[in-house]
Amino acid sequence: MRTVICERCGTVHELSRNKSLTYGSKCVQCEFVIEPYPERKLINVSINNKVALAEIPTRGLGVIAATNIVRGELIERCPVMVIKTKEDPEGFQILANTEALPYNDGERVIKIRHLLLPWAGGGEGERAIGLGYSMLYNHEPENRANAFYVPYVDPKTDRRYIDFMAKRGIRAGDEICHTYNDNEYLWFKPESGV
Repeated sequence: MRTVICERCGTVHELSRNKSLTYGSKCVQCEFVIEPYPERKLINVSINNKVALAEIPTRGLGVIAATNIVRGELIERCPVMVIKTKEDPEGFQILANTEALPYNDGERVIKIRHLLLPWAGGGEGERAIGLGYSMLYNHEPENRANAFYVPYVDPKTDRRYIDFMAKRGIRAGDEICHTYNDNEYLWFKPESGV
């Protein structure tokens, strides 16, 4: 007998040796994915129970759907810090050319400018540093990406966000990717994953 406990609601699923869940199986109580895909090691962190972090082969960390997501649905609302590039062009250049070590122990460094998202919520030339999982969504070309983002300013608080939205239906367990830029302008060689 094998026991699988749902991480979201705690429902216990008991399985005999002859019966097993298939990968991507959901909890009968809350529909959370309880038997993740074998090639994706889940990291037990979630912002809104729609997404989870996973180790994606050949790509590193990525964001996957923890539940089915329908076309047009808000996936995640990520707070941002907006950088006014025109008001301090020298400071922006220093920041943009600063090198950072990624989240793993690899030797590769990444320039901060590659992590800055275009911001269209207030002025031309502004860029945003995304928080939440925004920096962990991987790239896919426009025709294969299943998500996109749009700037959002909360009318009640004036807080700035980037909303990641589903471009099409996304199944639980699928990686969520958006388009960073046309492939010819990328700073890396893209690896297909979706």
